[in-house]
Amino acid sequence: MSALHPILRHISLIQFLQSKRLGASLKQIGEYIAARMCIDGDKYLDRTFQRDKKAILDNYKVDIAYNPADKLYRIVNTPAEVGRQAMEAFELLNAVLQTEDFAGRVLFDHRRAQGMAHFQPLLNAIKKCVLVKFRYQKFDEEAYSQRLAEPYAMKEFKGRWYLMALDMADLQTKTFGLDRMSMLEITKKKFDYPESYNPQQLFENCFGITSPYHGQQPEELVLAFSQQQHRYVTSYPLHKSQRDIKGPNGEILTVLNICLNYDLEMELLSYGDQVKVLSPEHFAKRIKQRLKRAAEQ
Repeated sequence: MSALHPILRHISLIQFLQSKRLGASLKQIGEYIAARMCIDGDKYLDRTFQRDKKAILDNYKVDIAYNPADKLYRIVNTPAEVGRQAMEAFELLNAVLQTEDFAGRVLFDHRRAQGMAHFQPLLNAIKKCVLVKFRYQKFDEEAYSQRLAEPYAMKEFKGRWYLMALDMADLQTKTFGLDRMSMLEITKKKFDYPESYNPQQLFENCFGITSPYHGQQPEELVLAFSQQQHRYVTSYPLHKSQRDIKGPNGEILTVLNICLNYDLEMELLSYGDQVKVLSPEHFAKRIKQRLKRAAEQ
């Protein structure tokens, strides 16, 4: 367990400072860590606190700053998404570590997408702006193909990670699943990252990893969920634009401003008879046609 102590301290320190919105004094931090980790608080503050603070910034991009005006420490200048995901990772790790004496009572999903070994090398290639080579197999094709690409960004969707990269064969930006890659090679050939490529903006109005086609604009999608399913999508929204409105008969309808793509179709189809697409009409017809074909098989 000794090797895990630094990680547990980091988790504890971040959680404590997040609970102290106005900040915490050095004494409060020492007392909390001493009680949480069963260690000498004074020795921690003298020897370890500054190292932990730097490690948290370096590894997780969570910045703990000191304000000499009020002599308090607080978390500052941490991008919301980075901070949220870091805390989710911390909380999950904390849960895993606490299951040591409760085997069989805390159950995790055993399904894990392949290809995660490629994540860190690809991330380094993105940071260094160097080309990557890999062998790739689409799910709908038997043959492998060799790819040379400029890696731009990575995106997660439903437990799988995807690489957005410029395929040098046809100079088209494409999405590659890490689980379909093999024989990854990080080259030393540099490239200039295109200033016009903004992955966050590209997927802002999308669900999943299917980017909008050229000129596609978000549309207003109106859905009628069953009462039970509505509660589910309220607690786990499909998109940041999601909101509720009252229908003509007083029923609650769910509205999204979103690009209508394949990933969204598959998500709605997974709800079966628990959702009905009210508008736009052309999208409702697409869903009906897919359901009809499925029933005929």
